Amino acid sequence: MRIAVCDDEALFRDKIVGYIEKSYKDIETVISSFSCGEELLKHYKNGQVNYDIIFLDIEMKELDGIKTAERIRNINEEVAIVFLTSHNEFAPAGYEVSAFRFLIKPVQENKLIEAIEGVKKQISNLKTLLVHQKDTDIILKIKNIIYIEAKNKEIHIHTIDNCYIERRNLNEIEAELKDEGFFRTHRGYLVNLSYVKEYDSKEVIVDNNEIILISRLKIKKFKESLYLHIKRTAK
Repeated sequence: MRIAVCDDEALFRDKIVGYIEKSYKDIETVISSFSCGEELLKHYKNGQVNYDIIFLDIEMKELDGIKTAERIRNINEEVAIVFLTSHNEFAPAGYEVSAFRFLIKPVQENKLIEAIEGVKKQISNLKTLLVHQKDTDIILKIKNIIYIEAKNKEIHIHTIDNCYIERRNLNEIEAELKDEGFFRTHRGYLVNLSYVKEYDSKEVIVDNNEIILISRLKIKKFKESLYLHIKRTAK
């Protein structure tokens, strides 16, 4: 996940970065911070990073957040822009540049995480996995995968409505689904944390009531990952 934070108040900017680092320490996250719109645009135009989300202060000196966002939209129409402001009256102008959300200062940590999760969900809804069958290639929505099981030299991809079998290594697909909310509970299982229904020290039960094995050595890390996942995605 690639995030930019642009605000001319250093203390506030650092607080936002701190919130993100604390909540997403288990996910590969690149965070860049900027003290003004000009600095952000210079970095953006150089093509150094293509962000998933930009937190942008509206009330900055010289080039304000709205004007910065207008120039960003000339470069990238897809990036999610979340405005940071002390005044609601800027909302109409913000929506003209397709603002994803507005956060009122001082920003509450839970509201910040909600905004990030909203963007992640939007991105995730578009993400797919290409599965090679015997004579057909099938495109699966990642959000619909409940768990993946390794059997011999094949993987069985269990979705909400079907099971797809592909000759592939579980380690390979685990790497492909990195940062998508999956956890390797056992050498033979990769589970989507969004579908975990209950668990104990030996097994995990998912929403379709199937039982997934969990390694004794993995249970502590599983609990930590599940807790963070629930905390971030709770509405």
